Amino acid sequence: MAGEIDPFIRGKLLAFRGRFRLLVFFRGACCGVLFFLAALLILALADWLIVMDDRTRYGLSGAVYLIGLLTTWFICVRPLLKLIEEREVAAMIEEEEPNLRAELLSAVELSGDGEGLDSKALRRQARERVIEKLHGLDTTTLMPKRLVKTCTIAVAVARGGVWREVDGLARCGKSH
Repeated sequence: MAGEIDPFIRGKLLAFRGRFRLLVFFRGACCGVLFFLAALLILALADWLIVMDDRTRYGLSGAVYLIGLLTTWFICVRPLLKLIEEREVAAMIEEEEPNLRAELLSAVELSGDGEGLDSKALRRQARERVIEKLHGLDTTTLMPKRLVKTCTIAVAVARGGVWREVDGLARCGKSH
């Protein structure tokens, strides 16, 4: 078994990686929406302050959509295209869970193909020690929502601003 990661450890690594990717997706989607709404508010303000030709307004609107798409691509989609290796996932878990300091990464590295100077007993012992500590580990609470909390609050505030502006413009249009 010296060339494979224990199935239990692999399962925990995959669960953590899945949650991490979901949170990265959510954060990226929030940032894309935030940049889109911010650019939309800036365009609406500029349109209100400056009399614009329809072609200029349409061109700037296209630029707003392009900014939203590019932001979503660079912050959301592009990081998801890169597959995170098991060693990187193990290092991220160790960063989040202080009880696993250096043990999980060691178990993952010891499962590599090269025999090196270590023995099979050392590999087995490291694996068993990590499995014991991983049994009580819940990957859903390991990475708290603080990773996306700021983006979520910012999008809610921006959405509220857009709603207020749209409501104000609708009232202004009805009164005239």
